[in-house]
Amino acid sequence: MSQEGENAVAAAVSIEARLRGVTKKHDKVGAWCQLTFEVREDDLETASQIWRSPLGSRWMLAAVEIDDDETALVREQPPKKPSGKAPARKFYTLPLAQQAALRCSHGPFQLFLSKEYEFEWGKAS
Repeated sequence: MSQEGENAVAAAVSIEARLRGVTKKHDKVGAWCQLTFEVREDDLETASQIWRSPLGSRWMLAAVEIDDDETALVREQPPKKPSGKAPARKFYTLPLAQQAALRCSHGPFQLFLSKEYEFEWGKAS
């Protein structure tokens, strides 16, 4: 294990907590979720390392949901929802009119047209 990994293991805090709330937040840095946990009174001393740290301090968290018998609880992941977007199609499968529209907005193709068809290109602009 690397020195950084050993330092992380030595600094790790292990407590039991109960999730009490999730709130979405947006700030200058981006979108965040605020997680609210309850900690058992027995774990308060261990948790003091967390609650004594300054607000805004960053923590790396690893969590495992546990069942009443203290075993890891494994839940099935819900099926992913379709994104609503149609899957990307290969260029050559598009209708010719759509291929032409895409080609016309392509910079290198515009440059080719302006050089190859200088007179017609000049009239169009």
